[in-house]
Formats: sequence, structure tokens, C-alpha cells
Amino acid sequence: MHNDALESAIRELKLTSEAQWTQMLGEVMDEQPHLMSFIMNLADDFSEEVHEQLMRATVLLSIAFKKTGIQIELITPAGLDKVLEEKVEAYESLAEGEDLNPELLSEVANSPLVFERVRQWFVAELGEYMPLLEESQNNIGLLVDVIISSMEEFAVDPNSKSNTPTDA
Repeated sequence: MHNDALESAIRELKLTSEAQWTQMLGEVMDEQPHLMSFIMNLADDFSEEVHEQLMRATVLLSIAFKKTGIQIELITPAGLDKVLEEKVEAYESLAEGEDLNPELLSEVANSPLVFERVRQWFVAELGEYMPLLEESQNNIGLLVDVIISSMEEFAVDPNSKSNTPTDA
């Protein structure tokens, strides 16, 4: 994903009214019901502020992908499970060697620059509501990475010559 599209999406989301936010959230819920259901089910695991920011991050990424002209196919439950499993394994193997920190989390992200920018935005938006416990911050990082990676996994660039394997 191009950095300009992400920055543009961040600006757009900041200027969004409550009514526009509700509409955008509804659109992403319609387009990605499995991903949004997964995020909605996390409500009891985080504060209301963190949970809402996870939803905002999903909408933010959806906007950014649209700005680049890349469409996201329906993320399936199996596809989401696969990404989640891969990410949990990557984070667990990383945690075996040393304490996790944001720099290390970026190393296992499929798109480190996108991950780092979304993580910075997340922290800035939450401000005082950002959890202080490192474990909670790492869990948020894991979820942000899962959101990014699952969208990338199901991304289809309409400008590519073919989205299916060709016969050789």
C-alpha cells in the first residue's frame, strides 16, 4: 500500500463527522462481515476506547486500500483463521528470544512500514487511553498486524494483468 494513500485516509478519518463515521463503519461491516465480527467479539478483551480504535483502524485501512484502487475480496473465516494463526506463531517465536517491543513487532509484520504507521496513529489517537501494560500493547500490535495482513491476503489489484494463475 502506498504511504500517501494511508496518510490521506488518516486525514479523511480525522475530518469525519459522527454520521459519516457510522456510515463508513456500516460499509466496512457489509464488505467484511467476518473480519468485523472478529473485531466486534474482542469488545470484552479491551477497553471501549481501544476496541473502537481497532474498528477505526479497520475502516482506515479499508479507505487506504480504496484510495490505491486495490479492492479487498471477502475475507473468509478460514482465511482470517490462517492469518491469525500465522501471526500468533510469529509473535510467540519472537517472544521466546526476548521481550517484545514495537520495533520487534514491526520485524514480523508483512508490511512493516504500514504496520508502524498504523501503530503510531493508533497510539496518538488513544493518547491517555492507551494501555500501559506492555502485554496489552503487544496484543493490540498483534491485532493491527492481523487486520493489515488479512486485508493484504485478500487484496485484488484490478490493474494487474491476471489475478489467477496462468497456464504455462
